Order: sequence, then C-alpha cells, then structure tokens
Amino acid sequence: MSEEDAITQDSSILPYHSMPLKEVYEAFQTDPKKGLSKDEVKSRVDEYGENTIPKIRGPFWKVYIAPIMNWLITIYILSSIGLIVIAQILIRISVVPGQNEMGQALVWLG
Repeated sequence: MSEEDAITQDSSILPYHSMPLKEVYEAFQTDPKKGLSKDEVKSRVDEYGENTIPKIRGPFWKVYIAPIMNWLITIYILSSIGLIVIAQILIRISVVPGQNEMGQALVWLG
C-alpha cells in the first residue's frame, strides 16, 4: 500500500486481518524489528493519548452496584424473584403426599 493510499483510506475499516504482514507494517509506519522510534511514540501519545484503562472512581458500593442497575439485569433479577415466589405458592397449593416440597418445585421448574 502506498503512502498516498494509507492517507486517503479510512484506517478504521481497513481489513488488517487479511492483509499481508508487510503491508500492515507499512500502513502503521513501523518496523517489526526496531518498533516505533521515540519521536513516533511521542507523536502518537500526543495524538491518541496514553494506552491505559481509566480507573473507575467513586464509592466502593457504587462501583459494584452500578452493573446491577442495568435495565436488563434488573429484569432478570425481578423475573427470578417472581419465579421463586410463584414456585413457593404452587408448592403450598399442590403438595403431593409422599413427595417433598423441593422435589415438587424441581418437577415444576423442570
């Protein structure tokens, strides 16, 4: 790939996975043995920022409760609670003599 092609193509949609390795090195302007030069590293850090994952800040409980507050997870939790309540109600209504309550619940859930 020529330098002009690399500039005009949107790099986010280039199929790097199917390109020959040499073309990938050319597209990223790097050398597989030497890596990036210090100047190139500095310019990329200035342009894109550090390659780090930001730490989540906040109270301990908020960090762990936040994923549970996702609407889909909340629906799963509420439906689980609902199924447990329904199972308990059905166990109380239809206990078969000679079968314990847990066995009845497993038959109903299975």
